[in-house]
Amino acid sequence: MTSVLLVGECDDSGSLGQPALQAITAANRLTDPEITVVIVGDLPPSVSSLPVGLVLGIPKVDESDIGIYEQATTDIFQIINRVHPDVVLFNKSDFGFLGLHRVWPFV
Repeated sequence: MTSVLLVGECDDSGSLGQPALQAITAANRLTDPEITVVIVGDLPPSVSSLPVGLVLGIPKVDESDIGIYEQATTDIFQIINRVHPDVVLFNKSDFGFLGLHRVWPFV
């Protein structure tokens, strides 16, 4: 079993972004995947139909934390410690790039 943690974001329309959906599709091609999706911000109604084992939400990034992402990083660390994934994936975005670099040294 391969445990995958995907950190995704919603787009401007409130739907899970296309990069996250593509990552979920790719992760489901693994042998016996266990996929957890973490969504930054409000959970869209469509999450109930995602082909994943668990969907978690963390609070939307506060304006004062944009570019720093301290609270979101702390939240993601807590989830990593909870689910112990083999792989952690982030969206290709400002948050994904900076969040990955804040989490990477400690995973």
